[in-house]
Amino acid sequence: MKSINTTILLLSGIFFLSCQGSSEFEIDVLTAKRDSLKDAKASISTQISDLESSIATLDTSIEKRITVVTAVDLQPTTFSHFFKVQGNVETDQNAVIVPEVQGRITSIRVKEGQRVNKGNVILTIDSKVLQNNIDETQSRYDLTEVVFKKQESLWNQQIGSEIQFLEAKNNMDATKQRLEALKAQLAMYSVKAPFAGIIDELRPKVGEMASPMSPVARIINLDEMYIKCDVSESYLSKIQEGDSVGVYFPSLERTLATKISRIGQYINPNNRSFVIRLNINNRDNSLKPNLLGEVRIRDFSVDSVAVLSSSLIQQLPDGSDFVYVLEKTGNSYKTVRRSVSTGMSYDGKTHVTSGLTGTESIVAEGSKAIRDGEIVLLSN
Repeated sequence: MKSINTTILLLSGIFFLSCQGSSEFEIDVLTAKRDSLKDAKASISTQISDLESSIATLDTSIEKRITVVTAVDLQPTTFSHFFKVQGNVETDQNAVIVPEVQGRITSIRVKEGQRVNKGNVILTIDSKVLQNNIDETQSRYDLTEVVFKKQESLWNQQIGSEIQFLEAKNNMDATKQRLEALKAQLAMYSVKAPFAGIIDELRPKVGEMASPMSPVARIINLDEMYIKCDVSESYLSKIQEGDSVGVYFPSLERTLATKISRIGQYINPNNRSFVIRLNINNRDNSLKPNLLGEVRIRDFSVDSVAVLSSSLIQQLPDGSDFVYVLEKTGNSYKTVRRSVSTGMSYDGKTHVTSGLTGTESIVAEGSKAIRDGEIVLLSN
């Protein structure tokens, strides 16, 4: 039994020594392989570096080595700032016509859309009863006139009494006044245009009843149009009567030039605004009452200054503004970062108040990809 145990121990020791020798051999193989790869990597990196140097030496194209930019050549110009307000087209001659008397409509003399002059008859109302009354009164007047002339002749001959003469005269005068009143009333039975314009709406039909409570037509004069706008009181000192303005009508996609014809004298306490009026030329009758208009009014203007596209002005982290100016150096251009101060902006343009004279060349395209003092290529 002791002999068997000894044999087992001997065999276990031999197996352990055999495994340990195998592991050490494998580590040596892997280490040698790793070192070989490192040497190969170093050799490849050296070859890549040599190739890049050769390429850089052979590549003489300047466009591939510097930034290409475009430039804007400034010229002193005028900068103007505008503000916008809205207003509606109006006309003082926009009337709903109502008859002064009641009666049945006997004729309609116009059509919708027809242009009429002041005094043109629009429609007539039955006046037979009144006309009969006028005829009777006319006959009575003719009689009183004859009687008066006879009494006047007798009075001139000193025949008859003064009372008879005066009674004849009073009767004639009273009858004449009544006749004139009836004729004036007869004119009311013809409904006429109060001013020249266009019949925009015609409501009744022949045979229907007309009354002072029922409008019969609408007439509009489209020649004398204007716009009224509410303007904030903050602009009161910046505009004046006669200033040129532009009015854009979105519905018509059209802009008209006009002037401020009147500035209101009252400040509305509810919205702190005042009213301005703009007279508008409407020869083609394209503008209609209540049409919306956008009014552009200039509130600031200065001549001979530097004006830049707002997109060309950049900012440093501290919030200060700058642009890149091109300076010619031999056959190339160098960028110079120029600090600027800006004023008002309008419609994508900014007034530069200091830092530029207005004659510089400013980097446009490529300005975001360059640095101060960089040599650049100017694109034609």
